[in-house]
Amino acid sequence: MPPGLGDTERAVASTIATWLYPPAGALGVSGAADRVSVYVDDYAARLPTASRLQFRALLHAMDRGFGPWAGRPTARLTEARPKDVAAYLTAWAKAPTYTQRMLFEGLRTVLMMAYASDPEVRARCGIPWLGDT
Repeated sequence: MPPGLGDTERAVASTIATWLYPPAGALGVSGAADRVSVYVDDYAARLPTASRLQFRALLHAMDRGFGPWAGRPTARLTEARPKDVAAYLTAWAKAPTYTQRMLFEGLRTVLMMAYASDPEVRARCGIPWLGDT
């Protein structure tokens, strides 16, 4: 199987997942769990080549786009303070442009699938997994 994501892309996915699913959230399980990154990496590796490149480009755009948005061209999402991450991602989620909102929704959906597939999250929700006995 081809490689899914690089270190930077995994860091971006983890940063966004931590904002979506904070450690102090309803389930008390952070989206930054390594298993979320592993799921997203595996997901990306299984995509057709063109789709995988687009997915990786979206993660880079999220990371590098933070700098111009914040007025600090060299700043990166992966190095931002939590309140700045929240403001930036909220801006994506509520963008006036349909395309930008849908790009964010697609990424959010992948991260939600990764989070929901985590065994600790499933256990806290009382959801059995195929093969669990």
